[in-house]
Amino acid sequence: MEGSRGRVEALAKRLESAAKYNQAISDKKLRLRRTIEHCCATELPFAVLDFGKEIAMNPLGPSVQPWPQDQELSPNAVETRMKAEGLPYYRWSNGPGDVYSAHVHNYHKVIYVVQGSITFGLPETGTQMTLSAGDRLDLPAGITHNAVVGSQGVVCLEGHRKA
Repeated sequence: MEGSRGRVEALAKRLESAAKYNQAISDKKLRLRRTIEHCCATELPFAVLDFGKEIAMNPLGPSVQPWPQDQELSPNAVETRMKAEGLPYYRWSNGPGDVYSAHVHNYHKVIYVVQGSITFGLPETGTQMTLSAGDRLDLPAGITHNAVVGSQGVVCLEGHRKA
């Protein structure tokens, strides 16, 4: 029982941190960019990919990144990004209004929406994140989430990292 309590408390802290992170993501992105210019990359929670864009990685909670406005979105462009990260991936799709009930994974999930939209919910915090074409969701292991597909359906590329 005590071990379970510790896991629940740790998860509660992670979820609280995730909520705070979502509120301050813009400030963190700006600080991250400034830090990149002045510090050693190995000390930072991000990966710089060959296409020159940094992707913020938050080990405590989920994060959503929109597709760069100056780059054309295509399935091939998304595949290139996932390959650049060494991230094995697969394609999946769902019809309008499809629902995934609350569940949890033991791996870090990375999803790019290629077409359509999907809303991910975090039941413990009441947070909802709607992703549309080009958006990327990083969802660390152990985060309870659900999802509802948008009115036009959704096509995604998904990869998993070990927790």
